[in-house]
Amino acid sequence: MLTEAQVRTAIANGIKFVNRTREPYGLWFMGMMYLRFKIPEFADALKRYDEEIAARPKQAPVLRVLRRLLDARNPLQPDDWDHLKIHTDQILAAALYCDRLGLREYYAEHQAEWKAAAATNPTIQTNLSTIETLLQNNATFATVNNFTKYRGNFYATYSAYSGKFAGLQGGGGVNLVGPAKVGSGVTSFDYLYAKSYYLLTAHIGYTFKIGKSSLLVQLNVNNLLNENKPVALSYGNYRVGGIATNPNNFVPNAFRFNDPRQAILTARITF
Repeated sequence: MLTEAQVRTAIANGIKFVNRTREPYGLWFMGMMYLRFKIPEFADALKRYDEEIAARPKQAPVLRVLRRLLDARNPLQPDDWDHLKIHTDQILAAALYCDRLGLREYYAEHQAEWKAAAATNPTIQTNLSTIETLLQNNATFATVNNFTKYRGNFYATYSAYSGKFAGLQGGGGVNLVGPAKVGSGVTSFDYLYAKSYYLLTAHIGYTFKIGKSSLLVQLNVNNLLNENKPVALSYGNYRVGGIATNPNNFVPNAFRFNDPRQAILTARITF
């Protein structure tokens, strides 16, 4: 098991290794990682990407299109889009272009102002509805469903090999499951979560000596505390009174339950 210091060292070495690249797509990825997660070592990745655009005139049109996915202010040449010949590039650009980083924040910043104007201007209202639908349906870079914020397992066992309790063993542990993303709200980035929970497990056993053989009798108990709270699987939405102008309310609409407490008695003989 790695210590925290060893994990940090391994991550730092990995970042240092990939940060040496001059490959444009690698630099683009590091630029995205900096914008999303503020990894300081990648702060100049887009600057280096721009240098590669200048150094690769044949690839420059495609690289400029991809560059704008991370920064809408980055200029394009009139025929840059025409250089997207590979189908996967065309699909990627079309899918991501409307979901460039910063668009959601910009929309959220001006939403109240625009909605006030839309109250008396049907054209603005139509445009806002189009943008909201676009943001809701485009899930690029969004966290996938069933992804948990954290998860961990711990189990410890003690066995006595001598003395008064020789042959006795016992142990216990916990399975921690953090909040899991199971849906989205108005947009794909308004994450909705199932609540966290934990399950306890324990066992006790004793080894009997029978001549040259040994018999282990062991009792295992899963879900020791019989945790039976429902775990949300998805969310549904409704508007009070079914009135379209009322805000959307999101509530869990499907659930699962953890297996109830289970006791298992086993016997194993060794010759």
